[in-house]
This record gives sequence, C-alpha cells and structure tokens, in this order.
Amino acid sequence: MHIMGEAQRRKAEIEKVSRLYTDWLATLTQSEREVAQVSMRAHERIVKGKRLLGACYLLSFFLHQYLKREKGIETTVVVGWINDGTTPLMISHAWLEFGGKKSDITLTHTEHPDAQLTGELIILEHVVRSGRVKYTYHRQRSKEAVIALQKLREEMPWAVDAKEAEHLQMEEISESEAMIQKYLNAAPDDRNYDALARLLAN
Repeated sequence: MHIMGEAQRRKAEIEKVSRLYTDWLATLTQSEREVAQVSMRAHERIVKGKRLLGACYLLSFFLHQYLKREKGIETTVVVGWINDGTTPLMISHAWLEFGGKKSDITLTHTEHPDAQLTGELIILEHVVRSGRVKYTYHRQRSKEAVIALQKLREEMPWAVDAKEAEHLQMEEISESEAMIQKYLNAAPDDRNYDALARLLAN
C-alpha cells in the first residue's frame, strides 16, 4: 500500500511539473519558445539520455550553433564561474543566454555528484527542475574566490593551473564563431555537431 501511495505521489508531482512547464511556455515569445524547447530536448536526449556529463562548454557551444543554424536564433555563450554555496571557490562553467536570460542544462547530472553537487535545470531563467544546491552564476570571480584559489594553488598548483588555462581557452573560443565551429568539428564522432544534432531531430 505504501509503495502504491509513493508511486501516485510521484506521478502527481511529475504531472504538476509538466503542467507548470506548459503554462510557462505559453508566456514566452516565439523565439523564446524555440530556445526553451530545443534546450529541453537537449537535456532529455543528450544530458539524460546519453549521459553526456561534464560537458558544459561543448553543449553551450553546440546549442549556440544549433539555434543559429536550425532556428535562425542568435544566442550568447557565457564562459564564467559558478558557486555552490558550500565554499568560496568558484568553478569554471559555461551557459547560454538569449535576451539576457540564462539557460543551463548541464548541472542536473554531474560526473562525481558527491564532489560536484547537482544543480537546477534552468531555461531562460526559469527553474524547470531543482537540484541538491542552487548555484550562483558570475562573470567575474569574487575577492573571496580569488583568495580561496590561491590557497588551493599552494596544495595542487598543477591542477589549478590546468583549469585556469582551460578557462581562458574556452573564453577565447566563445568569442569567435569560427573557433566554436572548429571546437565542435574536433569533438569525438559521437559528440560533434552532426552527432548531437541528430539526437535533437524529431
């Protein structure tokens, strides 16, 4: 009886989330709706379906290109920082913006969920699904984050320097359409532009 009650509760929760999402979609402009629907499909079919984890740069670049090519919609890839609220440290991260509204489909599933806590599914600033923590998003590091990073560098300089170099490289790529395309072309066969685009086909 308890199992049946739990199943019914879960079903009711899912139906409620679905209803709220549908109601929210109805408030969007046509272009916003396109961004939202593509982002949701990418989350369901790529992040969840293919378990493509730890790919915030790749998926942000891909969605940017896909929306431009397939829908004629211009978006911005932001390479910045996130913080989970448990320490001052900020982690390099990428997300997509359209009309100044943030979309992030990559934090609901993480490679090491005990170390990197799962976050919200955010589409155009709308929280579609909650996570274990609520990340904050930043274009620049805070003073506290810089101090925490300096301490971490004393313990593992090689790891910190490698991540810093990666962040700078991704920042540079995000500012050039040609470099974004080159990055996607160089991805493994199962995660280059064409492979990911096929997953989004209706």
